[in-house]
Formats: sequence, C-alpha cells, structure tokens
Amino acid sequence: MKKLTLYPLLMFSLFLFGCSGKQNGGLSPEDIEAMAMLEGIWVDASEEDVSFSVKGDTIYFPDSITCSVEFKIIGDSLILNGSNTSKYKITRQGENFFEFDNGSGGVSRYLRSENPSDSLLFNYGQSVVVNQSITASKDSIVSFKGNKYRCSIKVSPTKTEVYKSRINDDGLEVESVFYDNMVHLSIFSSGDEIFSKDFLKSDFEAYVPSYMLTECILSNITLSGVDDKGFHFLSQMAIPDSPSSFIVEFEVSFKGKVTF
Repeated sequence: MKKLTLYPLLMFSLFLFGCSGKQNGGLSPEDIEAMAMLEGIWVDASEEDVSFSVKGDTIYFPDSITCSVEFKIIGDSLILNGSNTSKYKITRQGENFFEFDNGSGGVSRYLRSENPSDSLLFNYGQSVVVNQSITASKDSIVSFKGNKYRCSIKVSPTKTEVYKSRINDDGLEVESVFYDNMVHLSIFSSGDEIFSKDFLKSDFEAYVPSYMLTECILSNITLSGVDDKGFHFLSQMAIPDSPSSFIVEFEVSFKGKVTF
C-alpha cells in the first residue's frame, strides 16, 4: 500500500494561514493586560491631587460635570473614545506609575493612589448635566406711536444634550454635557396676542458656523428695540463656560412675521 504524504496538505494549510494573517494583519488588538494594570485611582505625580479613576474600560473623573469616557490601550497608545477620538503615546507604565505624552509638549505623570478615602470623590454614576431645571422669565413693556406692547420671554431647559469638549489640566480631551434651552416669545398689544413662538437652536443654525453650532446652546433672547419695521430681538447662541457666543438678530413685524 502506498504511503500517504502530508507535505502538500501541510503546505496548503500554511498558505491559508498566511493569507488569513495578511487579512487581519492591519487590526491591532487591545492590550488587555495593560488596561487591567490601569485599574484603580491615580493622582498627579507632582501636584498629588486626584486626577482620574479607572474601572474596566472606562475612565472617571472626580468632578461631577466631566463625562466618563471609554478607553483602549493599543500598542503604546492610550485612546479615548468620546465624541472625538483622542490618542496619547504612553511613555512608561507599571503597577504603580503611568505616564503619557499629553500632546502639548509635556509628559503627564501619575502615581497609584494609596489613600482609601480618594474613592469618595467618585460616584461612578452618570455625569451631572449642567443648567438643568433652571427657568427664567422676563416681561418688557414698550411704547411706540402711542401704543403699548408687552413682550414676554421665557427660557426653559430641554432634554436635548449638548456636549462640549475641552482639554483638562492633565492634557486629556474631556467632555461636559449641558441641556439646551427653548425660549418662548410672546408679544401682546392691548391684551391681544400678536405673536407667539417657541424658539430652538435649530431656528438659528443657518447663521452660526456648523463647527461651533454643535457646542452652542440657545442661551437667551432679549428685546433690543422697536421701530417702524417691528420689534428687534437679539438671540444669544453661547458656548457654555466660555466667553464665545454668536448673536443672531431677528425682527418680528407688527403682523407677526419673523425676519432674521
């Protein structure tokens, strides 16, 4: 009986394995061991204040308005997956120390916390949404050509979340979440309503650069004056916790027509 040779079968198997390796070669697996090593609470090596805590694949921050963020370690990179994906080169890591290039020309250095009470700084729950449950109202009485008008403005928070990115003290890109507002505007003449509308940020999106609109909230609408054309208002599209804002002017005619 002839012997069955395994060489062709072996070579074919190696060929298939080689092709499979080429197809998956571009995918870098997560470094599970390095991620597990990061579990715990970390303090700034120079300032000795608490910077962040790691549980599983999530980084938490001690201030309640900063959102937690999922992370990965792939190769020598720490990758944060927020609204934006940010990447930092790890320069050194051990059981009790962690360092990375913060992208600003410096290295952020951390030591593992040895203080059990540091855990009290973290609730590991959802981040607090800023400006929730705050409602403001203002009425203005104006006179024009012998007629009196009442303009009523009410600012109310919605459930629409707006995320704002920033670089924190450690050089990490983090996010805070805010509720957008709705502004109700009514105009009355001798008790009769001549205009009523709920304004949202989307009403002004054509007048704000798209790259900034995502971080803006409709902060307020104010009456700036009245003339023959009608009532003039200024809407403020503000970036929370920032001096940056856009003012969009619009007018409401005496017949209730809106012009931006």
